[in-house]
Parts: sequence; C-alpha cells; structure tokens
Amino acid sequence: MLTKCTTGYLNLPVLVKLKFAKIFSVEAGPQFGFVVNDDFEVGDPESFDLSGAVGAGVEFGPFFGQLRYNFGFTDVIDNVEAKNSAFQISVGYYIF
Repeated sequence: MLTKCTTGYLNLPVLVKLKFAKIFSVEAGPQFGFVVNDDFEVGDPESFDLSGAVGAGVEFGPFFGQLRYNFGFTDVIDNVEAKNSAFQISVGYYIF
C-alpha cells in the first residue's frame, strides 16, 4: 500500500558565497526548515528539518543563474529513515 504524504516547509538557508572572476560563484551552508502544513494520514512529521546546501552560480550583468542541491541530515518522519533532498534551479534579474 502506497501512502501519499505532502509536507510544506519554510526553509531558511544560511550560506557562505564565494565569487570568482566576477561572474562565477559557489555557496554552501546549513538550511533550517520549519513545517508550515502537512496532510499526513499515518504518523507525524517532525516539525524541524536540518539540511545542508551546496550550489554554484553565474552572473552576466544584471542577470544570474544558480544551481543548488539540498540534502537532509534529519529524518522528517517519526521512527522512519526518511530525509529530504532537492535540486533547485534559479534564474533572475537584479533590480537594485
């Protein structure tokens, strides 16, 4: 039997960013996640998720792109080995 469980988090990354050649950057650090909603039918999710984040980026004038990977350290469901992980892709434009 497969049970679908959805959890929403407010994630707060605290990253160190190092720039190279004015256009490349790398970043790494912890990320703190707090559950804001869930629809678990069985079991209870942990209310806090500690994870790590590593990424790289590029900037061309006011435009930027980033690729980041987040990997969980804590189990997100009581008594179950289940960790969060995600890839993130960002593109944007600096307005200031």
